[in-house]
Amino acid sequence: MARMAESVDAVRRRVLGRRVMIQDQKATIRFYGPVEGTEGIWYGVEWDDASRGKHDGQRNGMRYFNVASETGGSFVREKKIVWGIGFVEALRSQYAYADEDGGAAAGVEIRTAGGKKLTVEMVGHEKLEHKQKKLAELREVGLRSLPVCGCFAGGPSRPPVPVSAGADLHSFAAAHGHLLALAPRIEELDLTDTLVGDWLDIAEAAVQLPKLELLRLNANALSFAGPACPHAEAAAAALCAACAARQTSSTDGSARVFPSLPTAPFARLNRLFLNRTRVDWAQVRALAPALTALRELHLCFNGISSFADNGGGGDGGGGDASTTSTIAAAAAAVDKPSAVVLPHLTLLNVEGNALGSWERMSAVLPQLPALSTLIANANGIGDLSPPSPAPWSWPNLTALSLTDNRIEQWRSVDQLAATFPALGDFRLKGNKVLSVDLFLDHAAAAAGAPPLSAAGARVALIARLPTLRSLNGSAVGDQERRDAERYYLSHVGSTWGRVVKEREAGGVAGEAAYAAFVGAHPTFEALAKAHGDPLTSHKEPTSSALSSRLLTLTFAVKDGSCAGKTLVKKLPPTMTVGKMKGLLARLTKIPATSLKLVNIGGGDIPETHTAVQHVEVEFDDDLRELSFYDVFNKDTITVQEA
Repeated sequence: MARMAESVDAVRRRVLGRRVMIQDQKATIRFYGPVEGTEGIWYGVEWDDASRGKHDGQRNGMRYFNVASETGGSFVREKKIVWGIGFVEALRSQYAYADEDGGAAAGVEIRTAGGKKLTVEMVGHEKLEHKQKKLAELREVGLRSLPVCGCFAGGPSRPPVPVSAGADLHSFAAAHGHLLALAPRIEELDLTDTLVGDWLDIAEAAVQLPKLELLRLNANALSFAGPACPHAEAAAAALCAACAARQTSSTDGSARVFPSLPTAPFARLNRLFLNRTRVDWAQVRALAPALTALRELHLCFNGISSFADNGGGGDGGGGDASTTSTIAAAAAAVDKPSAVVLPHLTLLNVEGNALGSWERMSAVLPQLPALSTLIANANGIGDLSPPSPAPWSWPNLTALSLTDNRIEQWRSVDQLAATFPALGDFRLKGNKVLSVDLFLDHAAAAAGAPPLSAAGARVALIARLPTLRSLNGSAVGDQERRDAERYYLSHVGSTWGRVVKEREAGGVAGEAAYAAFVGAHPTFEALAKAHGDPLTSHKEPTSSALSSRLLTLTFAVKDGSCAGKTLVKKLPPTMTVGKMKGLLARLTKIPATSLKLVNIGGGDIPETHTAVQHVEVEFDDDLRELSFYDVFNKDTITVQEA
């Protein structure tokens, strides 16, 4: 009996946390052993698809294991389990182009625990024959959707690999499937949707790929299950360089321990994709000391709700008490991690998580001091007010994407200019703030500003965020910025006039109106200084014969439907450039925003202007009146598309 108990314990240490296939469905082994009232040995599994299960790990009132869902667990016999294949076997089957007899390798044969043979088809083999000559030259390797589980085939009987603690990397690689000798130049590795589940297995393979720079682990349920087999323990021991362990609490209050990882495997890794992997920020913190070169991290659709150590997402476990007890002892001596987690990370993508607020989202920024690009689409983020204490500014961030969130107020957009003073690339599609009805917040409405149309949303964003160079994926040029800022000034000019009059009248009401206007339009005063106060720009000219009569102007059209023709129009000198462009746009079919108008002169210069020597002048301010540009009767203006 003691011998049988030892055997069960030994197998349990090897299989708990392992990823397997059962009837074409993925699952994670959470239990191994006898079940009361039955005969033989059972495996308790947690299904990736919780609807496949029957219970939550309990049977007849006794709990055998824990799962995330009430229906996510099942007991199965060993004969139904497919354990998967090793990295080397998958690599050779996918990229070896001819067997010894000269025939093409079409797939790989694996066996279930019950002895049944299954053939896994290797997709895209014929195309790969033309691109790769031999494994040693491979730089990009894709093992997507193959039953890869680690360096060796999985299963309860997979043998330990003896590796001494003093072994060098090449000896270690040779003892672990010869990945280094087989494909030493691999720089990019795609393990999306495989049976990889334990970080130590991943590290065990990565240590044999010294040039690895990009790693895709999407659609794998990753965790720190602990050293689930003897050769995984040997992997960490042989490298003699462990990351600091992290110990946090899981959602049910039980201790969750992350084992040490060797620092060497990911020495050159700079891009890591962990989408739909259940990886939370606690796992990232545990991995951080091994990711010294990481520049780009993707954590999409993982259920992350916080950037604290126990911040949602991920199951983080899978190992039993006997597996993690030795790890816990080592973790107890580790100091609490510093605030900075990934000091060189420049891009973080957390799209599709459950952060819910900007305060939770922004908590990650102090941990990533070099961050320049943040993608936080579809996180239910609303108000963008910064957390206290103020001031709160991150000058390194230049690109921000908040598409498909719940941002409704323009004060949130205005806050970005102060929070990210170097923000040049911004994406905000799919937020209510850009809709017609919710374009202005309550403060702006109280100030009396008229609502902008939906088409004016881009104009308002450009005018409110002075450093933008790209908006929703479209470049913001210098001319568009000038036009947007001038249009914005003219749009709120009438409201500004009322506010000025109220303030000049004195009293509390006037100051309150001024404060409300400035709060609703924080960039107004800077724009007015750059382009002119809209009140001054729209003052009526003095009454005189020259300013009150119509000007006869000749338009020499070079482009559009009237190209090569001349148009003669009588216009008042008080007409704005913008209105003149609108008139010409209708006549020439050239968009008003694309019109370039230049006064080349030739008209009647009045006696009061005899000292004027006319030069060609471009009409570059849509808010100015024609008289501002010294337009005289019978002048000629060229019309062309910019």
